[in-house]
Amino acid sequence: MENFLLVPEALNRAIVKRIADQNKRTGGTKTFTENTQALLLSITDSIKHDVQAQFLKRQHPFAKSLNRALDDATITSQLLATFDSRWKDLNARLEMVPGREVLARVNSHLQKTYGVTITANLIIECMTETEIPEEIKAMISRLNEFARGATK
Repeated sequence: MENFLLVPEALNRAIVKRIADQNKRTGGTKTFTENTQALLLSITDSIKHDVQAQFLKRQHPFAKSLNRALDDATITSQLLATFDSRWKDLNARLEMVPGREVLARVNSHLQKTYGVTITANLIIECMTETEIPEEIKAMISRLNEFARGATK
């Protein structure tokens, strides 16, 4: 679920807001000037091998079931090529990584550098409607329909 929160622009707005709130309380003058995409790239690069191992673990049996005649080395080679292709695209990468761990690492960096952390609620508050994934919009719509039906 946390992966839906890994929207660079929304993260940036949440970080800027949290630092501004801290500055108001403390009279500080800190500013967030980092590139959020670069921060996410750096954090996810540090866990690439773990993500790749999980990808291979999950995908290999499926790929093997599609074509039992293929050699394991061939399947692994194809899966590694697929992984590398997806890893190059930040949005695809953010779908593959463990969202909770990435957010924890973002917060660790923010705490060390700026003395702040961001919450899931703050990120959601800072999202624009276009940044909310369609799956989440559909789930919210179904929950609203369910709630309306339950109150009748």
